[in-house]
Amino acid sequence: MKIYLNYSVREALQKRLELIFNEFEEVVVSVSGGKDSTVLFYEAFRVAKKLGRLPINVFWIDQEAEWQSTEDIIKKWMYKKGVRPFWLQIPMKITNATSMNVDFLDCWNPYKEKDWIRPKDKISIKKNTYGTDRFYELFEAFFKKHFGHKKTATLSGVRAEESPARFLGLTAGNTYKGITWGRKYPEKNLKTFYPLYDWSYLDVWKYIYKNNLEYNKVYEAQYKLGTPIKNMRVSNLNHETAVNNLFEVQQIEPNTHNKILNRITGSHAATKAGKTNYFPKTLPYMFKDWREYRNFLLEKLVTNPEHKLGFKKTFFSQDLQFEHFSNRKYTSILKAHVRGILANDWENSSILHNLWINNESEETQKAKAIKKEFLKKTGLWEKLVEEGVAVENKRT
Repeated sequence: MKIYLNYSVREALQKRLELIFNEFEEVVVSVSGGKDSTVLFYEAFRVAKKLGRLPINVFWIDQEAEWQSTEDIIKKWMYKKGVRPFWLQIPMKITNATSMNVDFLDCWNPYKEKDWIRPKDKISIKKNTYGTDRFYELFEAFFKKHFGHKKTATLSGVRAEESPARFLGLTAGNTYKGITWGRKYPEKNLKTFYPLYDWSYLDVWKYIYKNNLEYNKVYEAQYKLGTPIKNMRVSNLNHETAVNNLFEVQQIEPNTHNKILNRITGSHAATKAGKTNYFPKTLPYMFKDWREYRNFLLEKLVTNPEHKLGFKKTFFSQDLQFEHFSNRKYTSILKAHVRGILANDWENSSILHNLWINNESEETQKAKAIKKEFLKKTGLWEKLVEEGVAVENKRT
């Protein structure tokens, strides 16, 4: 349930930012170059200036395969007077959604400098001293290294409107002194906050327009191409959450497109397939249903044994929980599984993991128990546990 208050989301944002700056020794604005981080950067900068907290820390993990427009706008922020820049252009690995054989883009690999999509900037951090080369681990490692000795808040532009899972996650639980719109870390002095959590995309664009702010021009180009608002992304172009936007690069930024083809294994074939064919919307005629199609792709496309087992575990678990749903609902799950395979989402990081389905309902739990009992009677359950596909729950 939403409760509307008698002040605007901008007033709420200002109050939240002032609270955070007053509570924490260090505040770091994490940016992506998108519309949300545009609002967050300028509002946080304004509040920091008002409270005498300049320079403000601004943090960006540059994943190399970025839109040129994204680098252009973030560069202006990083060079702005009153900003302490933390621009990471360091060797790291980003999952590659365009190849079944090469799992990662080895960003900023010093041995492949001639193939880099863009040169490094003179003010960026260039050496990886964080103890990990995985993108998703770098955030915590960065804050621990640079701010671990201080009470630190990092700000991010995540909004609840973007998915039901985010809405639930940002409105339940206590992160800090009754604040729900945040995230805790093992490091007790580190917190992440999402002060834009209750803004709509209309609020964001209205703020940008009323304040005459420069924004990422990729949005305009995507709008002209008819890209749905929920699919407009201006971040990295090769991982599983962004591959849809890879198909637009040739029309929007031809130079970036040519460099990506030379740098990222599988990108040439992916862009040739295009948005329409890369993720099929209709079932190929030779398959009786989406489950058969999914199983065929898993068997023929996924050759890495570890990756195949990971897919099988996810698929089996979700089949067990949701195959009793209506044909329409279950088909939507199977289509997500197909997208997961085609995007090489073997880490289950986005396409599969973010399926928003109630798996705790009484109906689901009852159906799951019946199917497990049947599999045990036939002897299949033990075989699946032995293969690592099924996991035995000691409570059942």
